[in-house]
Amino acid sequence: MSQLINGRPYFTSIQTAPCIYPWLSYDESCDVLIIGNGFSAALLAYRFADAGVSVVLAGTDPAGYGGTALSGGILLYETENNLSGLMKQIGRENAVQVYKMQQEAIGNLENLALSFPAAGFTRRDGFYYTNKPEQADQFHTEYLMRRHNGFDVTYIDRDTAMDRFSFPVQAGILSKGLAGEIDSYLFMHALLAAAEKRGARIYENTPVQTLFEEGDGVFAETTAFRKIRAKKAILATGLAPNKNVWGISSKRTSFYLVTKPVEAFPGYTDCPVIRAETQTPYYLRSTRDKRLFICGGESLLASERGRISRVLHMNRLFDIRYQEMEQKLSEMFCGIPKLEAEYRYAGYLPKTGDTLPVFGYAPGRKNIYLHYTAGVNRAVQAEIGSRLLLQLYLEGRCPDLALFSAERETV
Repeated sequence: MSQLINGRPYFTSIQTAPCIYPWLSYDESCDVLIIGNGFSAALLAYRFADAGVSVVLAGTDPAGYGGTALSGGILLYETENNLSGLMKQIGRENAVQVYKMQQEAIGNLENLALSFPAAGFTRRDGFYYTNKPEQADQFHTEYLMRRHNGFDVTYIDRDTAMDRFSFPVQAGILSKGLAGEIDSYLFMHALLAAAEKRGARIYENTPVQTLFEEGDGVFAETTAFRKIRAKKAILATGLAPNKNVWGISSKRTSFYLVTKPVEAFPGYTDCPVIRAETQTPYYLRSTRDKRLFICGGESLLASERGRISRVLHMNRLFDIRYQEMEQKLSEMFCGIPKLEAEYRYAGYLPKTGDTLPVFGYAPGRKNIYLHYTAGVNRAVQAEIGSRLLLQLYLEGRCPDLALFSAERETV
């Protein structure tokens, strides 16, 4: 797990791999080579194979043991910088289009999940809130902006929140049916199985060490010196194996905590997916086996060797951050007895300057596409990217990709 730096992830710990795929032990050729071994790569393989494209998928790690293992399976229509913030960066029309695309993507994932019960899709409301009184006006403005652009939202003030939640809320935006939850790991495996049935060849534990354009196609070589020739290649590797993908990759350390199962969720009416604008922003969801899952507390300080600025060891920081998250849950849900953490872990979270993904041609390349998702909403972004890149491949153009270009000013 190249993106894991501490602990043991929840989703890969509670279940075994539904299928183990071979490593590439011979040379291959195909129309499209997908490099990656997570949810994004699996969704790409499924979309392209379903369209009749000859696909080879080659991943560095066991399937799902990269960023997918760290995923919280959270689906949101909103961005981390909000509609108002995104408008300032890319303009009103483009920002609203991104929000509507993400809203549509949640529905598309829901439709896909109907064929894959293991995906664990649950449609939820989204609840974005603050416990800071000075932010109430800002939240009301954001609420009006979303409502006026056609999103089904309700403004939640402090008094209304007291009837729904057991934790303090000064202002919040409840987005009706505009969020969701999945089991990213099992959903990914279902997509891989479906892609394989449609003719895709899936290889895990197959690191690609060389990739370059050759004539009208691409040439790749694995660390086992097996060669793959394709018309196009799609990089869907997240942060691995490359530390920097054409200059766009940045990362933060994100922390995750999952409780032991509980009997009920008093003070958490209807279990919306929560995004909290608190001193340490975090996301919260429930799981199918009745746990609370909290993630966030991002830090720029963690290194691969578990040190802060190459001086202080990280173990103490990890312990402090986990304790803060456990204390946060205890304070929020005082009506849940014996609320205990069972899984604690930390890993790298891909980031971009405007919180949007990067899809489209790699700079200066005509046969290499990028599929780079960022932040906690990567499954939603992956759904968008899989459709846009398929359109680009089949039609030779896709105007919507301009929003997500690697060469945009705000990346």
